Amino acid sequence: MTVDEVHELTSIDPWFLTRIRRITRLADELHATHGEALRPDLLLETKKAGFSDRQIGRLTGRSDEEVRAAREAAGIRPCIKQIDTLAGEYPARTNYLYLTYHGQEDDVSPEGERSVLVLDPGRIGSGARSNSTGAASTPSGPCMSSVTARSC
Repeated sequence: MTVDEVHELTSIDPWFLTRIRRITRLADELHATHGEALRPDLLLETKKAGFSDRQIGRLTGRSDEEVRAAREAAGIRPCIKQIDTLAGEYPARTNYLYLTYHGQEDDVSPEGERSVLVLDPGRIGSGARSNSTGAASTPSGPCMSSVTARSC
């Protein structure tokens, strides 16, 4: 079925349907590689699309540990990016960070082996400053000046 046919039947916006189609095609492509070596290009594309190591493993018949090892061997790791909370008006001095597979380099570097990653799913539209509750439990407080991220 085409995106247009599904749109006609469901009234779901074609923009969303196109993205869903991409995800299902990637899942099908992963499943077709069952038993073969994971191709780095496919691995990177699926990570950029939001697939977890566990999802990739289930589709390819591997454990998440095997997928992670293959990803790391291929040099595929997320980049640490910093949110500019001041929209470039002044230099931002806060460490509101996120991980993405859509980058080429880190905005900040991990601060050694004793780094901490504070997981806070936040809420869309709530803004980074309202997320300081999760950071308040860290030794450095809401500014998170010494909190850095690790590859996940």
